[in-house]
Amino acid sequence: MIQVVIFGLVAGGSIVVLLAALILMRWRAYVTVPDPERSEVDRFSMLGYQPMARLLDEEDFTFLAAQPGYRPETGAKLRRERRRIFRLYLRELARDFHRLHAEARE
Repeated sequence: MIQVVIFGLVAGGSIVVLLAALILMRWRAYVTVPDPERSEVDRFSMLGYQPMARLLDEEDFTFLAAQPGYRPETGAKLRRERRRIFRLYLRELARDFHRLHAEARE
């Protein structure tokens, strides 16, 4: 019984962390005020995209699958949510690329 509770906490916690990362990423995009003195290249940072590597990492899924009471539906839901968040990061990355490319062409 306790193992099922622990599994639920781990799965729920992972989803909460992923959603928090998504909210932070969206909030950062709205709050950042561009400084006209700095170019797009100076403002760009890859640090905001580091969580992308973790989103597709199989380690969490392997850990969850090894837990007693693991249900494939939970793993599938977590995987769907991570892919959705990864696609949002990709959109942000594409947007940054297009801005940097436009500045380079100028």
